[in-house]
Amino acid sequence: IRMAKEISSGINCLHDANVVHRDLHDKNILVHDGRMIITDFGLSKSLYNSSKSVTSKVYGIWEYADPQYLKSPFTYKRNKFSDIYSLGVLFWELSSGVPPFRALK
Repeated sequence: IRMAKEISSGINCLHDANVVHRDLHDKNILVHDGRMIITDFGLSKSLYNSSKSVTSKVYGIWEYADPQYLKSPFTYKRNKFSDIYSLGVLFWELSSGVPPFRALK
């Protein structure tokens, strides 16, 4: 529970600053001095950027991506809800040891 609270608090700080992480997954969470740290902001974007990113490349790890992004990865603009979905997947993994959809394989 403590780990989930710390990660949620970090994402909340990003969202309060109107930034979306867009690539939240297990490898982007580190532990330092017993504290959870969110890393890798390479795909992060300001919510003030109103343009949709049209690209020919899909970014991020699909197991943590929200269904809307998977449905339209080239045109969908990821938002705070995308990060919240990724948090849910991450918390599932913290409690079970494996992301929910990897377990189906």
